[in-house]
Amino acid sequence: MPGARGQELMGSISQKAWDEWKSHQTTLINEKRLDMSNPESREWLLVQMYKFINNEDYEKASGFKALD
Repeated sequence: MPGARGQELMGSISQKAWDEWKSHQTTLINEKRLDMSNPESREWLLVQMYKFINNEDYEKASGFKALD
């Protein structure tokens, strides 16, 4: 992620967390059929990213099942 947000993220989360987010982000984009040229879709995804990183209740894929 470019800019100040990217620098902030690089200094505050692990590579493992970032990799997990990138995978989850791809799932959300595909499942929700997000148009990343649409500013509202990008903003929604950014909100989900911050929720994911902050361990808040973020959007999960509808077929998602947590591992025991």
